[in-house]
Amino acid sequence: LARARGWGRCLQRRGDEARFWESLAEATGDLGQGLVVLERGHPVKVNAAWAAITGYEPDEMLAMDSLAPLLPPEEREAGVARLTAASGEAGGRRFLLRMVAKDGRPLSLEIATRTVRLRRRPRVVLLVRDITARRLSDELRAMQIATTRILNATPTFEAGAPRILETVARALGLWGGEAWLLDRDRGVLVRRGAWWAPAAEMGDFHRERWDLELGLGSDLPGRVWAAVAPVIIPDLAADPGFRDAPAARGLTAAAGFPILVDDSVVGVIDLFGPGAAGLRPAVVEVMLDFGRQLGHVLERRRTEAALRESMARLADVAATDPLTGLRNRREFDRLLATIPRQRFAICAIDVDGLKRVNDECGHEAGDAMLRAVGQTLSSSLRGWDVVARVGGDEFAA
Repeated sequence: LARARGWGRCLQRRGDEARFWESLAEATGDLGQGLVVLERGHPVKVNAAWAAITGYEPDEMLAMDSLAPLLPPEEREAGVARLTAASGEAGGRRFLLRMVAKDGRPLSLEIATRTVRLRRRPRVVLLVRDITARRLSDELRAMQIATTRILNATPTFEAGAPRILETVARALGLWGGEAWLLDRDRGVLVRRGAWWAPAAEMGDFHRERWDLELGLGSDLPGRVWAAVAPVIIPDLAADPGFRDAPAARGLTAAAGFPILVDDSVVGVIDLFGPGAAGLRPAVVEVMLDFGRQLGHVLERRRTEAALRESMARLADVAATDPLTGLRNRREFDRLLATIPRQRFAICAIDVDGLKRVNDECGHEAGDAMLRAVGQTLSSSLRGWDVVARVGGDEFAA
């Protein structure tokens, strides 16, 4: 309040304009808000908080013709138009704007504008609040919810992998990547899905590497597997161990995250982009937690699939005659009850002379004869017919 009263006195004294802007810059900085003063679109005043948000020193900002260099290239035209429109409104305006820090970090900013006239010169005051962390947290939370829904809506991981990769890559500001799962029997990582943004131009790369398998420690997924931890490569061109050359396609940084089950790697998600500045420690921690959640879902699915397979196998055993491999009587009766209302025939067969064969040649010979009868019946029927052994020497079809 004291500063506000001081500003009023400054405004009354027409010769103290510089002090007014200085006081405003200090006050907004104390609140953690950036301040930018524009005159005809050109920055003429910034405070230390703005420099801390963007990474540009005040002298660097004041040397710029406008704020356009801070806007993402794909959003530059729309961002300049929004700033221009806000500058022309006397009552001020409040909106969200994306910018890029000096080190390449994406920024989400909340901006409030107000036009101030001193000495008949209109200047636009921008009060800036950095909401990057909050927006990123919201996006990561939305990413986790979206990927969970994708997994629940798709029958297999392979079917949902491209959409999961797209969701994760877009949330992290990257251009795409691949999903790998561990083949437990062979001890290798096998690629199960991929997604690339159009800007990555990875069509040929995608096809060439589709059947690729990786061992422990090789390439980015293999490194993640070996480390049992995220692996961030900020500069692929400077990494001598990286086998591929995605830098030629505009991909200069990479990040790999493990899919974990009880601290064991069962898969890897690798992501590529034009920079890794957005992969801050908080993001890496969220992705590590996401990898554990994904691993939990995959392990649950694997357990459920194994249980279904086991139940199906037990059901098949319960319905099968162990000697001939044909259906048993219980299964034959069950199938008879499920036949729709249409004409069908039943053939009842009694094998003569089984007792004599057992007595003269032994039970092994009798069993061989029963198996031969079963094979002959099976080979004589159509694909949709059913043949069963319904008694010691009795068959039915």
